[in-house]
Amino acid sequence: MRGLLIKDLYSAWKVGKGLVIVYIVFALDAVITGEWPMGIMGIVLMAMLPGVLNGLDERGKWMSYLFCTPVSRKTYVKEKFSLTLICGAVSGALLIIAFLLRSAAMGQNIPKDFSVMAAVCVFVALVPSALSNVFSFRFGAIKGRVMMAVMAAICGLLSGAAATFLDDPGKFDMENVSAFSSLILIGASVVIFALLYLVSLQVVKKREY
Repeated sequence: MRGLLIKDLYSAWKVGKGLVIVYIVFALDAVITGEWPMGIMGIVLMAMLPGVLNGLDERGKWMSYLFCTPVSRKTYVKEKFSLTLICGAVSGALLIIAFLLRSAAMGQNIPKDFSVMAAVCVFVALVPSALSNVFSFRFGAIKGRVMMAVMAAICGLLSGAAATFLDDPGKFDMENVSAFSSLILIGASVVIFALLYLVSLQVVKKREY
């Protein structure tokens, strides 16, 4: 699996520089303005990178060659989900660290909605790209990217709605609400990611390449 991961990381570096630049722009805007939904959209863009690489594999008929080697289909799926995890973890962690540094530099306490932001980072880093993998394995890379675009739009709408709610929390105790909702969202994200991995194993196992 290590060889496959190195191949994809090298390809990501070659073809994904544009997405990285856009991610940096979104992240900087989020940190400067303090509006974390913009940073969330940057994470969504980085989560598209595995889908781009799936498209390259499909156009080059990489899987037809790969499965003639001793590499198993399970190893292939595991590597793709590992790449998804790396892209999501790096982009999400950088945004979270940037917000922590911003609070420290401005002498501010950590915002009450920080836990919600962190939980949303986990969700958008894991779920949309994992779902796109399933669609890519089952229907092809193009439909996988379409699903990723739909998920990106949904994440954008939800992030905007969350920002509006957090700006006017009303009578809710945001510390309690944030902690409770964050734990639920993080747990749900991990479970969904694991389930989509298992589904992908079955899809790839049955598909003809």
